Amino acid sequence: MGYDLRERALGAYLGLAIGDALGATVEFMSPTEIREEYGVHRHMIGGGWLHLQPGQVTDDTQMCLVLGRSILADEQWSITRFGEGMVHWLRGHPVDVGNTCRRGIRRFMLNGTTAAEPAEWDAGNGACVRNLPVVLATLNTPVAFRQISVEQAHLTHHHRLSDIATLTLGEMLRCALRGDGIAAVRRLADTLVARYPEFDFREIPQAPTPYIVDTVRAVLHTLFHTDNYKDCLITVVNQGGDADTTGALAGMLAGALYGTYGLPGAWLQRLDPALQKEIAAQVDQLLAWDERADHAQLPASIPLRVLFYEKPGCANNARQKALLTAAGCVLEVHDLLKTAWTAATLRPYFADRPVAEWFNPASPRVKSGEIVPEAFTEAGALAAMLSDPLLIRRPLMEAAGAKSAGFSEDQLRLWTSISLDVYAENAGVDADHCRRFVPCPSVRQAHRLSKTPAASSHPNAS
Repeated sequence: MGYDLRERALGAYLGLAIGDALGATVEFMSPTEIREEYGVHRHMIGGGWLHLQPGQVTDDTQMCLVLGRSILADEQWSITRFGEGMVHWLRGHPVDVGNTCRRGIRRFMLNGTTAAEPAEWDAGNGACVRNLPVVLATLNTPVAFRQISVEQAHLTHHHRLSDIATLTLGEMLRCALRGDGIAAVRRLADTLVARYPEFDFREIPQAPTPYIVDTVRAVLHTLFHTDNYKDCLITVVNQGGDADTTGALAGMLAGALYGTYGLPGAWLQRLDPALQKEIAAQVDQLLAWDERADHAQLPASIPLRVLFYEKPGCANNARQKALLTAAGCVLEVHDLLKTAWTAATLRPYFADRPVAEWFNPASPRVKSGEIVPEAFTEAGALAAMLSDPLLIRRPLMEAAGAKSAGFSEDQLRLWTSISLDVYAENAGVDADHCRRFVPCPSVRQAHRLSKTPAASSHPNAS
């Protein structure tokens, strides 16, 4: 285990606990109420609606510890063992339990089912905030990371947005722990927003709720508008709302980026020494667990189904399909040139990318200068692409409710937690770069296709 990895991992876990304890003081307060009572809340004083002791943590850190203990109890992951751990925790009368978590644990107690039924009200932040131990335990096994993350989440939260946030913030943490830096973390955040615009973090929500979208927006806005752990935590918890959870998640990511040396000593000293001791022990044991775990015993996960629109015969599309298949995806392949596109069905694949990036740079009309992508409006670009589909950046892909144009490492990580480093080593090329030297033939066509309705979501309790 590298020294830097251990320091970043310990920084993430302690950073989560510090953020939890700091934010709990102002949980459910508005920014105005915080200013009136504290000015700027920056001291770990306890109190709040839970009447905590200084440095006392809430259910957010406690659930992490339960998950960590459940993983470490055996060399094979067991969702049932985690459920039993959560039951034991609930029966110990914790200081706080989110409504969705309580409901999921009680369901497990009553009938033993380890996954909640999908529900529109399950998009709280409770599953996401406790996932840190899974990341540490599967740092070098991305398939296990994805599977265990979703399984532990579904014990209490079964919602598409909860899953997306849990996996994405988990992948961000993996990047930070590997030392990839904040730029790599930011690319994953931008990819998330491009595919799921509701997570747009350009503005920070005031008094963010336990709804996972509010939580993630607050955390990411703060993370990318500060350059050290202390400022990140002070900024996010002073927004109030579900401040213990936003503090915990921001503290986790910032702690991984800046390491233990970035954690303010005055805050760290307030944490219970026994808590710090268990966290340090879990960090070491979880990082070692991956090497001895029997991942072969994991039950087969449901494969990701990907709609893949290609140009038949394109060698680059063939390599991209091979990579997705190797990552465990099930492909449904369609001919991009023969699909009956309309402006309504084509537009969602580009999300909020600049219009110029909608175009295939290898298209003969683009390469010849006949088509200048920067000169097009949205309507003009769509009209040109319906007339000549070779202008469309390819492949077009759809999976897990998200649509994308082109093939990128960040998108693959978001969907499968598999890095394109493997692809680059084997193919020696950028996966989104066409290597064809002979121009593609021109094709002109336009048809119609019905529009798919967008999914809806609702605010939730954690």
